[in-house]
Amino acid sequence: MSVLLLVEGPADSHTIANLIKRSGVGTYRRFDENNKAPVDFVIKDMGGYPQLRKSLASELLSTEFGSYGLVVDADSDVAKRWLSVTDRLRELQSRLAFTLQEVPREPNPSGTILRTGTPLTIGIWLWPDNIAAGDMESFAGKLVPPDDLLWPHADEAIRTLPETRFLETHRTKAHIHTWLAWQDPPGQQLGEAIRSSTLRSDTLLAQTLLAWLTKLKESTP
Repeated sequence: MSVLLLVEGPADSHTIANLIKRSGVGTYRRFDENNKAPVDFVIKDMGGYPQLRKSLASELLSTEFGSYGLVVDADSDVAKRWLSVTDRLRELQSRLAFTLQEVPREPNPSGTILRTGTPLTIGIWLWPDNIAAGDMESFAGKLVPPDDLLWPHADEAIRTLPETRFLETHRTKAHIHTWLAWQDPPGQQLGEAIRSSTLRSDTLLAQTLLAWLTKLKESTP
C-alpha cells in the first residue's frame, strides 16, 4: 500500500516530489481519483492548512493507503501548530477506532511517527525543520549551497528596499524567490530548482526529511 502525503499546496507537492525523485527513495505520483497505479508515495494538495485539518477524518477513513504523512508549515509558532495537528488527531481517535500512543509534547526534530495501536501509522513534518518557526520556503533556503555569494546579497537587497510591499511573515518567501530570480534560468519554482540541482537535495535537512519519508514507507503494511 502507498503512503498518502497530505500537503498544504502545489509548491509543497512539487518540492517533495522532486526531492523523492532526486533521492530515489521511492516512487510517487500526485493524487488523482482516476489513477490507482501502485507507488510508494501519493502526494495530495489539500488547498491550505485549514482544509487539510478539516478533511483529516475523511482522509484517514480511506482503506486505499497504509500510512499517512502530514506536511504543514510551522508558521510563527511551532508549539501552537503542533497542538493544532495533534489535538485534531486526538479528536478523531474514537471516531476512527484508533488510539494514539506516546504523542510527544513537541515534534521530533527528525520528523514524528505516531503509532495508533492499529496498522495505521501517521507521520507529521512541520516545515522547515520541526524546530524553528517558518514555512516551506524557510526549508528551501536551507538547501542553498552554504558558500553561495548571492544568498546574503539577496537578503541585503530585500533589507534595503526603499519600500516593502510584502508582509514581514513573507520575508523568507521574498528571500528565496529573489535568489532564484538570479539563477539560470531565472525564476525557477522550488521544485524545478531541486530538479535542476540549483537547490541541493543532499543537505542534512533534506536528508532528514527523506529519512522520515523512508520510515513512513517502511511502516506501511
